[in-house]
Amino acid sequence: MKGTLRNVLLLSVLAVVVCALVPMALLGNEVPDVEVRTVPWRTHGGKLMPRFTTGQGFRCEWNGLARIEVGLVSLGPARDAELELVLHDESARGAVLRRSKIRPGPLAGQGQFASFEFDPVADSAGRDFWFELVPPGERPSPYSAWIRYHGQPGHDTAWGNRIQRGPVVEGPAQDNSEAAILDIFPGNVPFPNLSALAFAVEHLDPAEGEVRLELWRGFAPEVDVQPLRSVELRPEEAVRGGYAFFAFEPIADSRWQEFRYRLTMPESARLVAFEAGPSLKTFHGGDAARPPLLGVVLGDTLHLDRSLIFRAHSSPSRFDVWQRIARRAGWKLGLGALAWALAIVLIIRLYYSAPSPTR
Repeated sequence: MKGTLRNVLLLSVLAVVVCALVPMALLGNEVPDVEVRTVPWRTHGGKLMPRFTTGQGFRCEWNGLARIEVGLVSLGPARDAELELVLHDESARGAVLRRSKIRPGPLAGQGQFASFEFDPVADSAGRDFWFELVPPGERPSPYSAWIRYHGQPGHDTAWGNRIQRGPVVEGPAQDNSEAAILDIFPGNVPFPNLSALAFAVEHLDPAEGEVRLELWRGFAPEVDVQPLRSVELRPEEAVRGGYAFFAFEPIADSRWQEFRYRLTMPESARLVAFEAGPSLKTFHGGDAARPPLLGVVLGDTLHLDRSLIFRAHSSPSRFDVWQRIARRAGWKLGLGALAWALAIVLIIRLYYSAPSPTR
């Protein structure tokens, strides 16, 4: 009996050690320093434009920043179109540290990550960086950067197949896709804290005329009732082809409520729509960016309520990676390891205590 117990303990210790060392041996340093995770990718910011900044700020945890991957989609024939990533120190207007120019290629379908590599920044740990995406020349880029709004998407309409023009468009704040037509979704807002509406647009330029969103409660509000929320876009928030975000103070009791919008825009602007209405997304909640994410710059405006879809790669050691795991998991990691070790002991003990099969 003592020999059996000793064998159980030895096998248990051996199993724990092996299962702990194997992941450590296989784990490389290909772990992103910073990564924005969201699936599926839902909204992009429109074609990247010359002299119009589209950038992202972030803070590195490790030294050796050497690669940034950005989620892009092709909005037109890409062919051999180039795109440059410019890395700035500390702020969106800080000193230029690195440049990387690539040809992302056609990026079929919903697109993919485009990888920009550059000479490592040896002392990147703990520093703030900003990168911007710059199309060479004077023509708009065929590429658009995917953006994650820091909120829960409610009705998630796809990109429409027709155009709707202004100067005034109004209707219910609901999903206008085929699913709504088939009555799969209700015609109301399914979450509390409604905080933004995003419209799919082409050539929406506030410099050419007023761009204002007004929001009322109820599908048929009285004409003389003041809007519940009113948001006006500034000239630097122009969108050439993508989603225009109208963010406002959250409406706490929006869950299961009906809302109606009125969108005023220049006659040159176009809404992407379905037969039932514009391609419209509702967003709920949403936090301000905090390190390691520092917000998005569009034109000259800093937006703390969204981030580009990107990954930044530095050069961590295995010790760095395990240190991050331990720091984030804390005592839960130790408790989980203990429970797992006890389970191994129990399994081996049950195996040895089982009666031998008879012939």
